[in-house]
Amino acid sequence: MIVTVGSNRDECEFYFDLDKVAQKLGCDVSDFKQISAQFGRLGQEWINTAGASSGAWLGLFICIAGTCGVVVKERQHTGISGMNPIIVIAIIIIWLYILSVTKRAKLHAWSFMWGSLGLFVIMMMTVQPLLTMPLARCVAAMAGIVGDITGAFTAYFKYGIIFIHTGASSMTLLIDFECSGIIEIMAFLSLLIFFNVYNWSEKLMIGIGGFCYIMLCNVLRIVMICLAVHFLGMNAYYVFHTFIGRIFFYVLSVYLYFYVFTKPQIVKMKVGNFSYGKNNS
Repeated sequence: MIVTVGSNRDECEFYFDLDKVAQKLGCDVSDFKQISAQFGRLGQEWINTAGASSGAWLGLFICIAGTCGVVVKERQHTGISGMNPIIVIAIIIIWLYILSVTKRAKLHAWSFMWGSLGLFVIMMMTVQPLLTMPLARCVAAMAGIVGDITGAFTAYFKYGIIFIHTGASSMTLLIDFECSGIIEIMAFLSLLIFFNVYNWSEKLMIGIGGFCYIMLCNVLRIVMICLAVHFLGMNAYYVFHTFIGRIFFYVLSVYLYFYVFTKPQIVKMKVGNFSYGKNNS
């Protein structure tokens, strides 16, 4: 131990031989998660230090890389919806195991990232093939209401198709996998489920509200594209579909994510006696 006495403050440094401590306690060095020390002659303050072996992270990285590699390779051959059920079950088991490890180790940040990422991948493999077409039909039907009012386009929602009238020509817009909003909905729900600021009843209500909000935003994006093509011509399709429509949708998505994830985290954050929440005094 080294004690340095200064004019403004005093410093104390101490060194532990963890190998000898582990041998004395009959355990392994990697078992140490947190070490607390108190030196009565110097004061009643406790000194805490925490750490973990980097070996576990290597195994975690290998599992993540292996799982992602299998998903990518399998998708190249069959697509997500046509993956071998055995592969899907194996991925779910690996995901659950690593998730349980991160929870037992109280690695909250890693648990959130691995849990939400894994759930998103699993839902894209299992739920997405079942919901894509119903969502596409719903988007087409909702957008078709505006089309019927304006006369700019007609929705054949049973097929997920929108027929756009544009002068002497016309365009058929297919609401496919990427335009249905399924990716954005799955991403939002995956993050929400593992976001521990809310309880389960709050997550249910926010999940339903977020689902409806994303659907509405996507419908507005599709309506914007259809009206642009109708009034500005065929050449407007690429600009509005690739740039303006996406920017419009992403801005609304940022608004949702701020009020669902960022703001509640700040409101519930406390430092000492100070709180970012409302002052109830």
